Amino acid sequence: MECDRCHYIAKRCLPKIKYYSFLDDISYSLRNWYQKKRMTIQNKVKILQSLTLKEKFNPYFKSQIEKELYGGEKIKPFNLEKCKTCGKEREEQIMIYIKHQLITKIFDFFGTNQHILIDSEKEIVEKYLFKYGDKIICDEWKGKDYYYTEIFGVSYYLKDIIDKERYQERKKLKLDSTIYFHPKASDGFAQECWEAIDAYQTMYHELVKSRS
Repeated sequence: MECDRCHYIAKRCLPKIKYYSFLDDISYSLRNWYQKKRMTIQNKVKILQSLTLKEKFNPYFKSQIEKELYGGEKIKPFNLEKCKTCGKEREEQIMIYIKHQLITKIFDFFGTNQHILIDSEKEIVEKYLFKYGDKIICDEWKGKDYYYTEIFGVSYYLKDIIDKERYQERKKLKLDSTIYFHPKASDGFAQECWEAIDAYQTMYHELVKSRS
């Protein structure tokens, strides 16, 4: 969505995404495994996928979106006239934003419940992640590398350099926080404190000087 005005109206009128919760691990029983797959793939992801194919913002579509995407929260009314800034149909722009929210919810589901995905499904997810990842415009989208890391356990940019297990061990060390709070870090917490103190002292001396 290239128009800032349309983007603002979409954000104001449309609720935030209501995400799916983490699903329990599947049973080793083949029957239960199939039931779990059927519930997660057919009853969740496929419903969202089918909604991305809709073209008209009619009452039925609106009710489905409020139920499946926003967890029952209502969409605020919006003006259906053409946007005065970009000249495009407002309804069309709203539909684009909703579809991007639907895609975001699908990838969030995969990231939250990656433990139930088999390898062939992960390959499909990876394909579509890089097909849509740089095109999503809704504010809830966290970036393709975020979802890749959630689903595959390692950053996309490091997948050919470090394996999943070693990457997860490194994350547990929380090196970023260690460096940030180290007193000798050139761009960390201590440095920020010194800068705040210097700014306060400068302001204090200027105030004293102005009163002299």
